[in-house]
Amino acid sequence: MQAKLSLAGALLGLLCLVPASAIHAAEGFGVPISDRVIVGTVDIKGTSVTFAVREGTLLTLEDTDTDTMVGLSPAITDESAGAIAWLPLKIVTTTGGRQELQFIPLKNDEELRVDVGRPTSLPLPDTAWLGPFEVASISPPWRGFPTLPSPGNALESEPSALRAQFGRSSGNSCCVSCGTISVCGTSVRIASCGVCQDAGGVPLPDRQQ
Repeated sequence: MQAKLSLAGALLGLLCLVPASAIHAAEGFGVPISDRVIVGTVDIKGTSVTFAVREGTLLTLEDTDTDTMVGLSPAITDESAGAIAWLPLKIVTTTGGRQELQFIPLKNDEELRVDVGRPTSLPLPDTAWLGPFEVASISPPWRGFPTLPSPGNALESEPSALRAQFGRSSGNSCCVSCGTISVCGTSVRIASCGVCQDAGGVPLPDRQQ
């Protein structure tokens, strides 16, 4: 839907297949738009997952039982109010191994909002396996990340070059799997199955899920 894709361009700033966006469909990663990090939890099939995702990059949630993977890319619209808009994407892997990102339109062309301290059920198709999704906090800019590119440089760069610079904070290199579920983000913890952090070393809350 063109209206929502134009919103994605406004929220995310850059892009590859569609010239005003920051998600690279061929590579399946997002170019960050700031050093701020959103920290939260999501329940998947009764398993609690703690995540951190850098603004503009991808949090990916996968269930192999249903062969479904979705991506969520956050953009902070009002930090003082804890307001966050999330770009919802369906991620499909082709027979050639290419990841195709398909925008998921919402009912009445609504914006997907999950704000700090307001748990919600994600209104996405084919995701009955997803439970409550909650944002706990927006962190101050995290200084361990590599330098952000200018929009011009990002648009002119090859996906492989951007992956080399930002891949560790793009929601694909830091992944934790647990049974039939897999979650990728800037940092991820599933208490019974493991924890990972990207090269920036974003810490997760100390509490155990």
